[in-house]
This record gives sequence, structure tokens and C-alpha cells, in this order.
Amino acid sequence: MSETVNIQHKSKKMTILVMLCGLFFAGMVVLGALLFARNKGELSAHAKSESVIHKVEKLYLTPSGEVPTVAEIKDKNSLPKDQEFYKDARNGDYLLVYRMAKIAILYRESINKLVTVSPVIPAANSAPSQ
Repeated sequence: MSETVNIQHKSKKMTILVMLCGLFFAGMVVLGALLFARNKGELSAHAKSESVIHKVEKLYLTPSGEVPTVAEIKDKNSLPKDQEFYKDARNGDYLLVYRMAKIAILYRESINKLVTVSPVIPAANSAPSQ
């Protein structure tokens, strides 16, 4: 009789151990999925920027040795109205700015065309040195 009780006790311990391992594994899967989803957004934004850069490089001789800042235009109404560069901009267009080369490019992916290219003129808000 004591042998039966001992086997049942070991069986319960094994069941609890298997359940705890299962819960741990399920928790790790959920945590991994959450981290993947969070990082996927960051990776996809980076991948999108890379894709836009490569498409523009096929249309325009871009400066070598410099990676541009890429921004998607989400609300064209928030762009400066007094700057001619943005007059033909649309939501969904991409702005690429090469700071060292001082060039800005407005690219429309939907038609794979450059909308405009312009030199970047630094703001004259610093006082002249004496």
C-alpha cells in the first residue's frame, strides 16, 4: 500500500513539474512574441528607409559616403508654406536630407520619381564671428 501512495506522490510531483515547465515555456513564447513585435516596427522603419534610399540612388547620383536622414511626409499641411521646395509635396512622399553634401531630395515612391532636389541652405541664425 505504501508503494502505491509513494508512486501517486511522485506522479503528482511530476505533473506539477511538467505544468510549471509548460507555463514557463508559454511565458517565454509570449515574451518573445512581444519583443519581436516591438522590434519589428523599428526594423521595418529602418528597412523602409533603406529601400527608399536605394530607389533614389537609382534615379539620382547621391553623395557617396553619407547616409541621409529620411522622413516620410505624413501631413503636408504642416510643412512650411513659404518654402518653394515643399510646394508639390504630397502625403506619402519622402524627404531625404544629405547634411554634409547640403542636398535635400523630395521623392514620390508611388510613381518612383524625384519631385524636387534643392541645396540645403543653413539657417542664418548665428551671429557673425568677429
